[in-house]
Amino acid sequence: MSAGTTCPVDLSPGTESTRFNPVIEKYELALLMLLGFAGFSALIGIAYNSIRRYVFKDFHSLDVIFDAGGRVSLSLTAVTVTSQLLWPADFLQSPTMASKVGISGSLYYTLAIVLSVLVFAVLCIQLKTRAPGAKTFPQIAYARFGKNTHILFCVVALFTNMVIVANLILAGKAAIEVLSKDSSNEFTLMILAVLFGSYCMIGGLGTTFYISYFNTALIFITTSLFILKFTYLVEPEVEEVTSHKALHTAMSCLKGPDGNYENSFLTFRSESGIIYGIVTLFMTIAIVFCDQANWQSRIAAKPREGMLGFLIAAFLWYAIPTSISFVSSMTYKTMSFKNGTNLLTDEEIDEGYITPFVVQSLLGKEGCFVLLTLMTMTLMSTGSGEVMSVSSVLVYDIIKTHIDPFRPGAQPTDCVLCGKSKIPIAMDDVPRDPFPLAIVVI
Repeated sequence: MSAGTTCPVDLSPGTESTRFNPVIEKYELALLMLLGFAGFSALIGIAYNSIRRYVFKDFHSLDVIFDAGGRVSLSLTAVTVTSQLLWPADFLQSPTMASKVGISGSLYYTLAIVLSVLVFAVLCIQLKTRAPGAKTFPQIAYARFGKNTHILFCVVALFTNMVIVANLILAGKAAIEVLSKDSSNEFTLMILAVLFGSYCMIGGLGTTFYISYFNTALIFITTSLFILKFTYLVEPEVEEVTSHKALHTAMSCLKGPDGNYENSFLTFRSESGIIYGIVTLFMTIAIVFCDQANWQSRIAAKPREGMLGFLIAAFLWYAIPTSISFVSSMTYKTMSFKNGTNLLTDEEIDEGYITPFVVQSLLGKEGCFVLLTLMTMTLMSTGSGEVMSVSSVLVYDIIKTHIDPFRPGAQPTDCVLCGKSKIPIAMDDVPRDPFPLAIVVI
């Protein structure tokens, strides 16, 4: 179909499943992920352990494993939160919404997540100031409301971690199957398990923070390469579907959904996009606030560094999924416009195959390696954070509180060290606190 076709054009849905042709060999994938990323991260973990053992002399401290000493800098907090907030779904599902709703779908999706992070940054500063000794957010529920509420919060925290890990596994499995040849489920799960637990099991949360520098840098580099190869440093055969003129012509001629202003894909006035953004906002708030990995990153820093780190992370995170989804979704729409019909079926679009399909079709094997690197960085950061969060809940909230406590029989209001009871006394001089409480030891 030529660009001069009468507008608007409503693309017919794809009827045949696209035959993806994976170009990465199985052994290349194993070498890149196991020896490249996981091996390098394990070396960083060993070096971190040596520093804590011989320089700081606190290697055997349990708290150092789960809060990295409690004095993490502003930059470490920002890059760690940025890398842990980037999920593979941000590169797979965000283009899906952009292809269905238009550019508003990707924008409102990103804004919803950024707003949830900003709200969390304001809330989590209370944790460090009101409960400086807490290592997990269920511990606060235990101190204030007792055993039954604490068990409920532990179940919610572990269930949230399970949902996030399941999301990572499904997204990672989809990306590996599309990009790599002959990747079985067992092979994929083994790769993901090594990526999730290789270095955090060696160096704890401290290694996760330092690896985040490496992950975040690679994410920004690969994202920049991705955009440059599609927009500026393009090959002649690729330019016909990625040039600014081709993208604008196709997106202007294609008929968008009925809720969009003038049925255009190039508008932010979209009913579907706004509704999707609101739903995403509430869903993300529920996940972010109940994810111990986010609280753990906050606990590891001082109040000022922690809050500013989350604010900077929201700013850094905003640029990545939006740019990826805009470029990949509009390029796919342009390719489909020239073909006269959607190149992917509705099921393949819903599974998030737009970005892998565009990269594989236009950039070849080199582009697949870039996308695989980008996906691996997101899997490593978020997966390791979930491993550490589950471990902290099991150690602090289940084992040390209910199974093998330091002082058996102690009540939540009893001092763990001396065993004496604490009396809550209301404080009238502390405004704006919905639960004013001061704890003094008798």
